[in-house]
Amino acid sequence: MKKEYLFLGLAVTLLVIILFSNYWFLLDKDPIDKSAFGSMFGASSALFSGLAFLGLIYTIFLQMKELSLQRDELKLTREELHKSAEAHQNALNYQQQQAKSLERAAIINGYSVLLDALKERDKMCDFYKSKSENHEFDKAVIHNQIADLTKKLEAFIK
Repeated sequence: MKKEYLFLGLAVTLLVIILFSNYWFLLDKDPIDKSAFGSMFGASSALFSGLAFLGLIYTIFLQMKELSLQRDELKLTREELHKSAEAHQNALNYQQQQAKSLERAAIINGYSVLLDALKERDKMCDFYKSKSENHEFDKAVIHNQIADLTKKLEAFIK
């Protein structure tokens, strides 16, 4: 960074020195000598103008090349974004399937817990049959509930 500033400072200083030396050199000359001195640089002026124009054309070609590369890069980026969107959609579909499977598993687990509870109640009826007057009625109700729940579970699984 300091080298750039040093180079710029030297270039500006040299330019100022050249301008002042030309002014000093031409200060005491008559207008004809000044005109001749200025005409001496006409060819170099045309040369530098032509070089500047060639530089401009070269810059335009460089910009065209850069724009072409940028278009290609944008095309590749668009394709990658499309692939990424497809991957996200596939992941979403998979998550939805997984959520449905988990929901099904939870429902089946709930039926299983209810069946286990009814079977445990059936065992309790056997244990307390001497204390209950409606022992056979309670047992029949429990067996009906177990049968109904088993049918619902089988229908859900299918």
